[in-house]
Amino acid sequence: MNYFRHPFELVAPTAAIGAILLMPLGPLLIPRVYLLFLFTYFTTYLYLSINHFRKFCISAHKIKKNIRQWNVAQRAASGDSNTSSVAGSIPSSPTPMMNYAPDFDEVEVSLKLYEDSHWLHAFIIPNYAEPEALLRDTIKRLANHKNAQTNYIIILAMEESEMGHEHKAQNLKNLFIDNFLHFIVTSHPSGIPGEARGKGSNVAYAARVGAQELIHRNIEKRRVVFTITDSDSAIPELYVKE
Repeated sequence: MNYFRHPFELVAPTAAIGAILLMPLGPLLIPRVYLLFLFTYFTTYLYLSINHFRKFCISAHKIKKNIRQWNVAQRAASGDSNTSSVAGSIPSSPTPMMNYAPDFDEVEVSLKLYEDSHWLHAFIIPNYAEPEALLRDTIKRLANHKNAQTNYIIILAMEESEMGHEHKAQNLKNLFIDNFLHFIVTSHPSGIPGEARGKGSNVAYAARVGAQELIHRNIEKRRVVFTITDSDSAIPELYVKE
């Protein structure tokens, strides 16, 4: 059985095996090269670590500075007499962000949620060898949304190479078909010329087939908003409404 279809697939296992063999055999076979390799590796590692730490310190300093300026601006705006001397150090023309003190409770109350029933939401759920119970929980969370029966479309993207995928998909479809406007199952074929196997190709195939199926069901593509989710995602209803 041929496990490798392309020579580049040998790079990862060869590099891993070579790294394991280099640890005990390097000092014996190529001591000078091995020492040079270790020096270069750890020097690079030390430089990157110090550089990341420096960036972290700079970011933390800027965050603390912005917090202090924000607090001073808030005290000055509220007329706190104890901070009058500190408030004098603030620039005469502070940024709008410093002067703006929103009441987040009022913002949340006044938020106009997305309630337009014209739009349909299609959720593509790619999976491979995932437990049926896991997919059931993921789809059930979407089924609990208010407009699931009228505005939600499930596109369950299966892989043809998975054994028993048809039985699993049919069980899920029978269980949730009444909870959504449409429940579509796609089966991504393996061995398509020029295509790399993986989640991306499965999603692309599911989107194409799902869109064609929706057209056959007299649904205009312009009305559909596609969302790609993982097999274990928990999408809140607020995500769809916003």
